[in-house]
Amino acid sequence: MTLDEVISEFERCWPWLEVSLAAGAFVHEGRVWPSHSKEDVWDRIVDGRSLFWPGQNCAFITEIHVSPTGLKTHLIWLTGGKRNGSLKEIVSMEAEIAEWGRQKGCHQQTGYGREGWLRAFKGYRK
Repeated sequence: MTLDEVISEFERCWPWLEVSLAAGAFVHEGRVWPSHSKEDVWDRIVDGRSLFWPGQNCAFITEIHVSPTGLKTHLIWLTGGKRNGSLKEIVSMEAEIAEWGRQKGCHQQTGYGREGWLRAFKGYRK
């Protein structure tokens, strides 16, 4: 994809990702503190720290972390999708994304999310 296409896809998918960030946000004294802003997420994609995986009805943001011991982890840290009709695509894409991580030498696949995702994804545990 060209940079213009990536920008267009990011803009299209951002509302789904923003909802997920808000759902996982910390609330303190009435203020909502999401972990990242739109600009933060975009900056991570542009500088190569994060990978952006757009789908038709959903999107993922992942990263590869290498621990000092050499343990290589592919982390799904943000996923969002249309309210209706994205679960099947999310599950399908997760399998493709996990396989990509294995091909890159990752030892494990981890993710953040609500506990309900454990019912959708096979092989994950809390």
